[in-house]
Amino acid sequence: MKYTFLLLLSVLTISVSSYSQNVGIGNTDPLTALDVKGDVRYRSVTITLPFTPTDLDITTNKASVFILISSGIGSLPGINGGVDGKIITLFNGTGFNSGISIVDENNAQASATAVNRIITGGSGYILLNQKASITLRYDGSLLRWTIVSKNGADDGSNFWSKNGSDIYSNQSGNVGIGNSSPLAKLDVLGDVRFNSQTLNLNGGLNNDVDLVASRSSVYSFSGGALGGCQISGFTGGVDGRLVTLFNNSTTAAVQLYNDYSSSADVNRILTGTGNSAIIYQNGSVSMRYDGGKQRWTILSSNYTDGLSLGGSGGGWGLTGNAGTTGANFIGTTDNKSFLIKTNNTTALNVSTDGNLGMGIAPGSTAKLWLSGSDNSIYMYGANGAYTGSVGTEAGNMLLQSEVDMVH
Repeated sequence: MKYTFLLLLSVLTISVSSYSQNVGIGNTDPLTALDVKGDVRYRSVTITLPFTPTDLDITTNKASVFILISSGIGSLPGINGGVDGKIITLFNGTGFNSGISIVDENNAQASATAVNRIITGGSGYILLNQKASITLRYDGSLLRWTIVSKNGADDGSNFWSKNGSDIYSNQSGNVGIGNSSPLAKLDVLGDVRFNSQTLNLNGGLNNDVDLVASRSSVYSFSGGALGGCQISGFTGGVDGRLVTLFNNSTTAAVQLYNDYSSSADVNRILTGTGNSAIIYQNGSVSMRYDGGKQRWTILSSNYTDGLSLGGSGGGWGLTGNAGTTGANFIGTTDNKSFLIKTNNTTALNVSTDGNLGMGIAPGSTAKLWLSGSDNSIYMYGANGAYTGSVGTEAGNMLLQSEVDMVH
């Protein structure tokens, strides 16, 4: 019986190979060279890739599906055993998040034997991510493996993933623009352009200025009443966000109030001095949002000042202020003297008890203190004519009118 079966199998093999007709499995009317009515099972073989780039051996363990295991970021420069029309599927079965690089024939890393190399359709490589697969076909005329299809494999265009209307990089390395060896998360070889948006401000206090509706990195102030404009906070703060504010006015300054209570807590500004920051015309301020402090902080400034208008914010401009009330003043709110300097030397000193000193710190026994080479007080009339003076002479008080002198 055994010999009869072998003889029958030999005759069938000779018959199939001797005729050019189609072969049907499960049907009697095959329409292609192999026509299967039913499912087909392709057995898989697991291969562990070495750490160094090495051609994949598919001749020792013949299969159509190969599950690849890598102990790190594996690299596959070529596949041996290619014959015209042969189709194989590679699946990354590594148990942790590790990719396998399918190297293109033109890549400098391609160390494969020429007939084993792979055409990826690019000049670099395709990253076969964990649980991703790729199907290849060997082209006998090109003597190269070519890509038929891929699933979950990245060829450079798939290094980005989508989340709603946002995209993000799904790679753990750096991103280079204009260079292939980025040294930071974003490394740009070339210039960068940040388009600006215009913020239309109102006169008076602007609370929680919107930086969400018109997202940008540079904002220019505009408005009909910038001269009386103050800002107490900005919306849209997320940790690390950077913005630059530019006062586009040629005549008016804009004040940034320090930690001012009229804005929502998370929208407030820390100027770094405890005082308000004044952005003069054509001046600018760069700010960063600190997620820990939940405040905007000032990084740098150009043509700004930090004069104080009371303890809660504000400032006195070099060209004057409008809209002041009885609550506004120049002075101190703690137990400190108030100084006015010229040429970096104190000219007037108002003590904590309200006494005034000129050229000297005032004591507590008199309201007016004078010190200098000439302590005289000269008086002039409305027409500018001299009317008299008060001074000292030889230790005595001297009062002098236009015509008389009294000791």
